[in-house]
Amino acid sequence: LGTIAGYLYKGKIENCSSRGLINVVSTSELLSTYVSGIVGKNEVGTITKCSSTISISNTNVATAYTGSIVAYNGGGSYLEAKVNNCYAHDGTLSSTSSSSTGSSYTGGIVGFNFGTVDKCFTANMNIKARTSEYHAFSAGVVADNNGGIVSNSFSTSNVEVLTDYGNTFRGGVIGRNFRSSFESDSGTMFNCYSY
Repeated sequence: LGTIAGYLYKGKIENCSSRGLINVVSTSELLSTYVSGIVGKNEVGTITKCSSTISISNTNVATAYTGSIVAYNGGGSYLEAKVNNCYAHDGTLSSTSSSSTGSSYTGGIVGFNFGTVDKCFTANMNIKARTSEYHAFSAGVVADNNGGIVSNSFSTSNVEVLTDYGNTFRGGVIGRNFRSSFESDSGTMFNCYSY
């Protein structure tokens, strides 16, 4: 679910903005939820010069992905999904997964990234991920950089992770930075900061 597009494939979204409130409650034990201010799931597309002041509450039994600009940025070949020159401010983002195998991803710009995120920032946001027994990822820019590249980005937002029995990954810019392929630049972050 996105206020501009729920799903983007081989397209381009430019100069769009969102504001308001999204509240999603799902009881699915198998299907993930993708909730964002601009695009829910971006595969092979480009999102540029977009902004968001939206607040999102995303609750699911299975995995929940949340981001101000994109909830899930990846798919296709390596680094084909792109987010650049985007920003978000003054919103509240929350993802919750209640199953024993469900994760929650809450990123100020992107929840899960297997593409590129460049020249993005968040300011004055409250960003939270919560799980019952599995992984909780939360960060000011990208919650889980799973083989992607994050560059020239920063955050001045508040980040929180909560879990009953699971693992937590929390960061000012990236919650977890993971090299997921044999590409030399997989899982790269440079020229980023938070305060």
